Amino acid sequence: MKKLGVLLIAILTLIVSVSAIETNLKTIYQPGQTLIAEFSGNFIDNPKAENILFYSGRAYIPLIYDLAKIQDKYYLYAILPIQERNYTLIIRNAHYLEANQEKQEDLQFNFSTQGNLSSFSVNPGFIITSQDFKIKVQANKNINLKSNFLNSTQEIAIPGNQQKTLTFSVSNIKNFTFTNLLLAAEDMQYNIPIAVFASSNITELGTKNFKFTKSELNFTILKSIEFGFEISLSNIGQQDVSNISILSNSKFIKNITPNKIEIMKAGSLEKINLTLLSDKEGIGNGTLEAFSDNYTTQIPFSVTTTNKENFQNITNNSDIINQGSCSDLNGKICGENEECSVPVKLTFDGFCCLGTCNKKSSGSSSIIYIIAILIVLAIIGFFLYRKLKLKKSSSREILRAKEKSYEERFQPQETKGNLTRI
Repeated sequence: MKKLGVLLIAILTLIVSVSAIETNLKTIYQPGQTLIAEFSGNFIDNPKAENILFYSGRAYIPLIYDLAKIQDKYYLYAILPIQERNYTLIIRNAHYLEANQEKQEDLQFNFSTQGNLSSFSVNPGFIITSQDFKIKVQANKNINLKSNFLNSTQEIAIPGNQQKTLTFSVSNIKNFTFTNLLLAAEDMQYNIPIAVFASSNITELGTKNFKFTKSELNFTILKSIEFGFEISLSNIGQQDVSNISILSNSKFIKNITPNKIEIMKAGSLEKINLTLLSDKEGIGNGTLEAFSDNYTTQIPFSVTTTNKENFQNITNNSDIINQGSCSDLNGKICGENEECSVPVKLTFDGFCCLGTCNKKSSGSSSIIYIIAILIVLAIIGFFLYRKLKLKKSSSREILRAKEKSYEERFQPQETKGNLTRI
């Protein structure tokens, strides 16, 4: 009986371990390193690259990254910034089975960047192709890079702070092949997953050439005040993309800078600044779209316009505060009697000014001056009124005195005996 119980527990443990989402994501990476990780498990719906988010605390961190499924595993790469910090990787709305129960929730994985700057990074961190491919290597210091692909090795010297593009051939591969490209220098080594398909099948698995680094946007803004927000567009393909236009169908977005990009290099990241303005309280929706001759990508967004009293309560429950702190942006918080020369950005510290804080030419001081002038005029009027009143009073008194004198002079004489008394 005991053996049966142990066996049942072992079976249940096996089911849980098989059904749960597993990953080889490390807890510590070097600053500037390329994160390459695998995810496996019983996903009901395939996770999408647009649902991958990176946060540091509550601040959203835009990164060059991509996600793809190769056979039964999901591969993620991301080029990490050179700063030391803690990160949270989020897979939004992951739909999967765990312990034979269906779940749909955000999955979170914590890691950090610590220690010395990585000697080099690679971009991209995996390849899905049917033809020769390229890998960009960014050297953070002088390195002798060794590569091994399909038993072919080579070594190349790359000076520090320079980028080198390496080309690898798949001309001898006739059938689907899944292998790895090894790139190593000093204490850093990358095993880059390479999936080579026949040309007839690659269109089914190919990824977009560019995409926004968030799957959706949720803005909360104050009525009649301009706000600036930033989002990034990433070229995750192997080819440069030219003549990109960025537009929105929403009346809330008053300006997009830049709204045209002449060329985006493969593996590059372009920051897009949005200026929002709304004169009515409420919620509005729209889309932000980027398109070129051959590719297009878009994301939905919503804008909540509120008044100053309700603003704090809304933003406390919102993830749209994605700029971090004002000091991170090298900005400053303007004083009560100051206004910013450019549209402010919403940060944890408050409304951050990236321009200059100038003294308000507010109507409050003008009102004070007007009130002071009115008071002076009222005082002058009061004295004029009293003076005129006094003048009128004096005239009446003089007239009354004359009338009294006249009456006394001509009133009947008072007699006593034969004497007349005047």
